[in-house]
Amino acid sequence: MLLQSTIIEGTTLITTKRFLFDLDGTVLDIELLPLIGAELGLRDELVHLTRLTMDGVIPFEISFRNRVELLKKTPISRVREIVASAPVNPAIEAFIKRHAADCAIVTGNCDVWVQPLAVRLGCEVVASTTFSKGDALLEVDQIVDKGQAAKRLGGLCVVGDGHNDLAMFRECCYSIAYGGVHAPAGSLFTVATHAIYDADTLCRLLSRLF
Repeated sequence: MLLQSTIIEGTTLITTKRFLFDLDGTVLDIELLPLIGAELGLRDELVHLTRLTMDGVIPFEISFRNRVELLKKTPISRVREIVASAPVNPAIEAFIKRHAADCAIVTGNCDVWVQPLAVRLGCEVVASTTFSKGDALLEVDQIVDKGQAAKRLGGLCVVGDGHNDLAMFRECCYSIAYGGVHAPAGSLFTVATHAIYDADTLCRLLSRLF
């Protein structure tokens, strides 16, 4: 039976959140698709596409669909194993777990792939939705619009590092360009209220916003 995943995003499930986080290079101490690619022998292609996307050279939607095409022949269960092994920043993980009801992760990654992280962190995750059949990802249904997601979630503060986070930055009172893993995209500094380069400082600031 053809299934459309609805475990992550659904308009009736989304509630107001205080803190919104990008996933790759923010909550994770790594970019997820290059990690998956490295495990599957596709690292160079995925690193290149990811870097161009983060810098705003290639529109996120085009790049993401190209990256999914490279990976979708791999069983969902195998990709989930790789995702589950991704290094999560311990300070940010602890903050999210303490305040799970007030936090949400907004990521362009596929919902069926990031499910292990949603379970681990215990907070709401808004992701790109997909069609799947059994253990196979068939195609991307809807790529998440981060700006619209931020509007629906009503976030007070957003933390991100890539150009595709810019739309979220424009919707929140506080926007933090985070450089704990790599330098934030230059475009974020046009609207960011803060720039922070380590997780402990980030979490101290977030705690003050309660």
